[in-house]
Amino acid sequence: GGGGGGGGGGAELTSRRAASGTPGARRSTVSGLLCSVGGAALSTAADTLPTVGVGLALSTAALHFLPWLGTAYQSLDGGGSLGPLLTRLAVLACALPLQLCEHSTVSYASAIQRAGGSSGLAFAFLLSAPATNVSSLLLLLRAGAGKGKATSRSHVAALLSVAAALTGTALALSCLVDHFGVDLLVDRGEGVGAVPLPAWYVAASPFLAAALAAAAGARSLGRRWHARRGGGGAARCAADGDCCAPEGKAKAA
Repeated sequence: GGGGGGGGGGAELTSRRAASGTPGARRSTVSGLLCSVGGAALSTAADTLPTVGVGLALSTAALHFLPWLGTAYQSLDGGGSLGPLLTRLAVLACALPLQLCEHSTVSYASAIQRAGGSSGLAFAFLLSAPATNVSSLLLLLRAGAGKGKATSRSHVAALLSVAAALTGTALALSCLVDHFGVDLLVDRGEGVGAVPLPAWYVAASPFLAAALAAAAGARSLGRRWHARRGGGGAARCAADGDCCAPEGKAKAA
């Protein structure tokens, strides 16, 4: 009996392996993989493209309607001995709302120096900007308060103290670098070691981004339309992640 059961199990395993090697099974695997990749691309586009689009619109509007921003640093960097100090403080404080990676921080620091800022200010921004953003400070606030506990005034005061300490340290560092006349070559670090993208990819990127944005918008509208009609399948698929798989299609049905 045990040998017969083992023989039957072996035969079933052999038949499954044979079925998985058929052209239909391979096509199903490839289509499932493509569907998963497409779903991940649409989800990423839905999360990132709105923010990127707003940033591009605001920067384009600033270039066209506020051209004086290009020389704002020279205009503000005056007014006696406190003028440069207050301008440095304002530039470093502007890093608080920004969440920058190392590449964008280098670009910003290089832009500061090209706009007339000193090498010390550019270097201080390069060091302080990744650490003094709102996301990191809110994470510190949540860790200090503890999970499930309300934040108090003491936690907020401690958070503001951290932000003030980081900004003040960056301000002092910028003054020291400029006092000793050290050129840290921040403007030359932009693009160093970067691998250029293929020309065909650069040319096709706007069209790919537009297609992803349109597809992500259509998927979002389709889910809302199904939800309004009373079907819970779209919501379940959104929660479960994938409706391309057979089990996902069954749930949607």
